[in-house]
This record gives sequence, C-alpha cells and structure tokens, in this order.
Amino acid sequence: MFVCFAVNSAWLTAKADVARRFAKAWLQGVGWLYEPTNRAEAERLLADELKLTPEIAAQSYDQIVVRNQAYPRDGKVDLDALRAIVEIMVEGKELPAMPQGDVRKYVDDRLLQ
Repeated sequence: MFVCFAVNSAWLTAKADVARRFAKAWLQGVGWLYEPTNRAEAERLLADELKLTPEIAAQSYDQIVVRNQAYPRDGKVDLDALRAIVEIMVEGKELPAMPQGDVRKYVDDRLLQ
C-alpha cells in the first residue's frame, strides 16, 4: 500500500543531497518496474532473489504490481492506507492506541517535490 523510508532528521539535514538522489533513484526504479517491457526481467529478478519458482514470481508481480499497484509511482503515501495500517496495528496490539491527530504529521514527502 505504501513504502516507508525512515531517516534521522540530523542525517537528513546533513545529507539532503544524498536523500534527494536516493528518492529520485527509487522513483526511477518504480517507473522501471511498471514498464510492461520490463516485466519478464522483474519476475526473473524476484524469482532469483527470493528463490521462487517462475510461476510464483509471475503471480506475485501480477498481484503486487499489476493489480494492487503497491508501489506508488509518485512515491507519496496513501493517507487512507496509512490510517488503515495504523488501525490494524492497534487492533493487533502492536501499538497501544490510535495516535491522536492527523496521520499526515508522520509523513514528510519534501524530497518528492
């Protein structure tokens, strides 16, 4: 539903250029993943890295990339999905209670602009 990268704010201040380059490279990789001409290579990489059969890799690609589009092309967090995940974490007792206020306060997407 979304991908999260967390960094220390002091590191981000000191290494802002590195963080921007990382964000740019990540988005280029996501774009590559969604390009239909790259599907076979993406499936092969997935199968090789996770030691999956080609059939399972193809099913995984179809589920994650084609149907669910799990990696946002613009890199932005789906706030409704974030709220839903937090609610699930509260229900599962991974968090003691629902955080107060807008979940947006936990998202910093400045590097995406």
